[in-house]
Amino acid sequence: APGSTALNFGRFEYKYLVPESLSKLVENSVKQFMVLDSYCSGFQGSRYSIRSVYFDDLKFSCYHEKIDGLLNRRKFRLRSYGENAATIFLEEKGRRNAFSYKQRMVIQPALAELVLRSDWKNLLEYEPADSRLWQRFIGAGMRSALRPIARVDYKRKAYVNNSGYRFRVTFDSELRAVQSTGLSDSGVRSRTVHTGMTVI
Repeated sequence: APGSTALNFGRFEYKYLVPESLSKLVENSVKQFMVLDSYCSGFQGSRYSIRSVYFDDLKFSCYHEKIDGLLNRRKFRLRSYGENAATIFLEEKGRRNAFSYKQRMVIQPALAELVLRSDWKNLLEYEPADSRLWQRFIGAGMRSALRPIARVDYKRKAYVNNSGYRFRVTFDSELRAVQSTGLSDSGVRSRTVHTGMTVI
């Protein structure tokens, strides 16, 4: 869950892009044996906002690895949850065959600004305690000249199975994207992606 103190995640992850009408049918079925994720409570429609800024190199290697379906790949992003969220995460999202992993750390807004400027000289001087994720990010950033390329927003509703095997289903809708180098709204309007569709 977004508010969790855990920094490492591992799971088998499958994504399906479906029409909104089918998404509602799936959700109605899911409700029969799963419960709403507690983090969803308090948000309108039980859906919370997710905003991510993705990093890539000049060749858009991360993008092409994703599109080509490489079984072993990784990417870096900054992520925040909720409207005007104060907490910012630096995340590494990767895949090893069918297994997905995510590692993240909380970073302060001032440090996030340096990250978004790809200010590697000053970032190199920052050394958080016990953070191999930070070292991997700095190494990859300097080797590949990573820089922020796109901001993605969407609304998420999530259900969890609290009995038996740990299982989670998310419904992501109202997807929007824009070429951007920052987490805050800019003068460029984001573009709706996959209108009328939901990512399950």
